[in-house]
Amino acid sequence: ELVIPSTVREVLRGAFARFTNLKTLRIPKTVTTIETPMMITSQHLDWNVDSIIVEKGNPVYDSRENCNAIIHTQSNELIAGCKNTTIPSSIEGIGPVAFYRISNLKKVDIPDNVKRIGALAFCKSGMESVTIGSGVKRIPLRCFEDCDKLTDVVFSEGLDSIDALAFFFCESLKSVHIPRSTTYIAKYNSGITLSKEDSLKLAYLDKFSTPDNHDAFLTCTGMTSFTVEEGNPVYDSRNGCNAIIETSINQLIQGCATTIIPESVTSIEAYAFAKCESLDSIYVKATTPPILAGNVFENSPATICYVPCSTLKEYETSEWAKYVGKLLEKDCQKCGDYLYWEVVDNQLIITGTGDMYHFDTIPQPWEKMRYQIQQISMPEGMDPDDVINKYGVDAFNEI
Repeated sequence: ELVIPSTVREVLRGAFARFTNLKTLRIPKTVTTIETPMMITSQHLDWNVDSIIVEKGNPVYDSRENCNAIIHTQSNELIAGCKNTTIPSSIEGIGPVAFYRISNLKKVDIPDNVKRIGALAFCKSGMESVTIGSGVKRIPLRCFEDCDKLTDVVFSEGLDSIDALAFFFCESLKSVHIPRSTTYIAKYNSGITLSKEDSLKLAYLDKFSTPDNHDAFLTCTGMTSFTVEEGNPVYDSRNGCNAIIETSINQLIQGCATTIIPESVTSIEAYAFAKCESLDSIYVKATTPPILAGNVFENSPATICYVPCSTLKEYETSEWAKYVGKLLEKDCQKCGDYLYWEVVDNQLIITGTGDMYHFDTIPQPWEKMRYQIQQISMPEGMDPDDVINKYGVDAFNEI
């Protein structure tokens, strides 16, 4: 336990940085200046205080309702919390790094009255679930970065934006549902806006002095579901694709291990599948290869990419061939490397280019339908006699 003497007027940044065994912190009424983060100088030390108490009568700070936190009274902003903090319904903001590195934090409910959250507010904390109230309009830079135990996050209608790296390295996070109201989700190189106050506080931490311009959910390695509320004017997750798509430009900006890329997608943002460790294969329904804006699959296995029938050659000659291990066609009936077949209304239809496989020693793929076939349609330049004599269709009932 640390009781600050009544002669103290200020608590400066990093004042309690190495007090790793501290359980109770008492702030006297004489302290009128607290610089945050007051617990941090080393990026490798956690802050596991159980109780924070501000003496009654302090003219600047309080810990109202036995909340176990320090609140700046005039602004109603919680500036420092701990494991047992209960966020009061009377506060309006949560300050930058307020819960930074509180490894024993478990469950956080942010009330509807909270209107703002500062950058890195919960960064590297041990939280497992968080519910964000409807008053929060913006989830700022690196707000939940490296919360590696976070499995559940609930956004409320009213959330407007999710900033860069907001959930960076949340490796246990499984699913995210984007509300109808959310009209900005940071993607690679989309820019970062920081208040002057946030910039000063983040400059204190060497690691965060120059933030990256990156997407909001970068390196969420365990993600299996992205959905967007119907009616969102900017984003969608069409056809149950398990991805976030920017509707107006048909660009997939964030995917996961179970994503199926819809036919209507025309481009994929850089790092959309970065470090998606369980992504061993992906299915692309687009007949025209979507444009890849950089290394979409960085540090992801992505060994197999399934593409629509009759599009293999287009994908093999596109940039896709550089970023995936192997390209295969999905659910195709093939009769050559680039030839495809189907039977429609008693007609064998062969499409594509190149040579047909030899069926002189193995049954032709249309063996079971051979007596139904009365016509053959084939690409220009293919010799009908070769098809009939060389490829095992000579026993058709009538051609």
